[in-house]
Amino acid sequence: DEVRGTIDKPYLTDALLPLIGRYDGPVDEGADGDREFLRQLIADDRLIDNVTVEFQTKQCLKTNRVIGYEALARVRNRRALNPELLFSDDIELPLQFAMTDVVLDLTMGFWKALERDGRSQSVSINCSSAMLSDPDFVQNNLIAAIRSHRVPFREVIIELTDVGETGLEALKEGAGRLAATGIRISIDDFGRDI
Repeated sequence: DEVRGTIDKPYLTDALLPLIGRYDGPVDEGADGDREFLRQLIADDRLIDNVTVEFQTKQCLKTNRVIGYEALARVRNRRALNPELLFSDDIELPLQFAMTDVVLDLTMGFWKALERDGRSQSVSINCSSAMLSDPDFVQNNLIAAIRSHRVPFREVIIELTDVGETGLEALKEGAGRLAATGIRISIDDFGRDI
């Protein structure tokens, strides 16, 4: 990777304008290879065993203080694989549910470790609109996992990654179930279709 420029916080417009147009974004040369790699993991029934999580800090732009963590799904033996591929339309929804269960379990364990260390912060987990629109998944997977780990609901943020084609009514119902428990909802800062 190449550094194209740096800017001082708080990202003044005058500092951003000269950078616009100088950077075309990443070239996705490996997507086909990554898709084939995922297909092979699925065919060999090894995907779920290879799902892991990396935690990225969320920082306050004013103070630079850590204010939480975001769970990022990764494949253990191919960490650079774009996580959007894991939760794309190419992957059946039940398999996405199973991967999210792994992410939930690891994330709740991470929160508990932070709590034991006296450093508890909120944790964010990405979910698609298809997941949040499924009442069974919301109740029996998301809410149940948080409850079983005894993590306060207010410490969990579900980040919506897309609006998708599930329909806003079903999405609103799922979001309402989460909000009723105190689980917070936000829009993922890298959302695809929002």
